[in-house]
Amino acid sequence: MELGEESSLQDYTHIMVKEVERINFIIEELMDLGNPRPPEISEVDLANILNDIVLLQREAARCQKIRFTLKLDPSIPPVQGDEGLLTRLFLNLIKNAREAIAHEGEVLIETRISSSYHMTSPGRRSSPMVDITIRDNGCGIAAEEMDRIFTPYFTTKSKGSGLGLAISQKIIEDHHGLLKIYSSPDEGTAMTVSLPLRR
Repeated sequence: MELGEESSLQDYTHIMVKEVERINFIIEELMDLGNPRPPEISEVDLANILNDIVLLQREAARCQKIRFTLKLDPSIPPVQGDEGLLTRLFLNLIKNAREAIAHEGEVLIETRISSSYHMTSPGRRSSPMVDITIRDNGCGIAAEEMDRIFTPYFTTKSKGSGLGLAISQKIIEDHHGLLKIYSSPDEGTAMTVSLPLRR
């Protein structure tokens, strides 16, 4: 309220308010993890979500030498989904990518129409998929940990809850999406979320 309308800080405060509301929502869902709410479907602009998340993650990584690179296809239309849940999903994946980099590196976020997959279901027309890839050149995931990363409460972080990827997987399933992971220890990780453009 104290900032003028032309203040450059308005973007940050607007996102902070949204994030406080999102954190409150996360706490409520964690208290009732066994019975999560169904998605509230509307049109969601993925570019807006990803730009907001990167803005905050750049601030969080201020003490590190991390480049955040966005390569967003401007031709991708809004997807049908739950904006709050999709924000949580991509925040989780981008934050994980940032935390996988010890001191210096790059987090690349890229969107494109998938040429590999189409979503089909009985009695409905085929839907193209949009791929959202988050790639880092951090520590990577060891082969023996790959099978366990979606297990609730399993974490390789000293301060991790072990719920982030389990919740992310549930969000992707609720949006009829797919998740592909490619990782090499000491080379980095790429996670690609594929979401249908139509429901």
